Amino acid sequence: WPKKLTSIFSEAFLNCNNLSELIFPDSVVSIAGETQWDNAFGGINNIRKVYVGDKMQDVNFIKNSDFNLNSIEVSEQNENLTSQDEFGNECNCVMNIGRETLEVGLSNSIILESITKLEDKAFANKTLPTNYEIPANITTLCDSTFFRTKNGLLPTIHLDI
Repeated sequence: WPKKLTSIFSEAFLNCNNLSELIFPDSVVSIAGETQWDNAFGGINNIRKVYVGDKMQDVNFIKNSDFNLNSIEVSEQNENLTSQDEFGNECNCVMNIGRETLEVGLSNSIILESITKLEDKAFANKTLPTNYEIPANITTLCDSTFFRTKNGLLPTIHLDI
C-alpha cells in the first residue's frame, strides 16, 4: 500500500478474490463500506486476515463484507478501536476503545466481561459454531447482529441474560 493512502472508495477492489489479507497502513482513515453495495472490497470472500491501522475510526467495510476471517487485529495506537484486552492480549475482534462494545466478532473471538453490547452486524456474514452462546454480560443486541451467519446451519443461540 502507498504509505500516504488515506481513503479507499466504493468498489475499489470489487471481486478481487486473489486477496487473502488486508493490512492497511496507519495513514488509512476511511474505507467505503457503509452498506454491502458500496463496499470497497465487495464480492471478496477469500480475506482471512485484516489489520486495522492507527487512524481508522470504523470497520463497516468488515461488517458489510463476505470475508471468511479467522484473524483481525487493530493497531495499539488506534485511539478509537482496539483488539486487545486491558493487559495487551489479542482477543481477535474489534471493540471500542472503552471495551464496552463489540464492533466485529469472529467464531474464535474472546468476548471480554466488560463487553455489554454487540453492535450492528457484529457477527454478520461470519461463520459461527452451531451452538454459539451469547455471554451473560451482554445486555444489548443491535440491528442485524447475527445477520446471515454462516456454517450451513443457523446457530442455536442460548440466551443467559
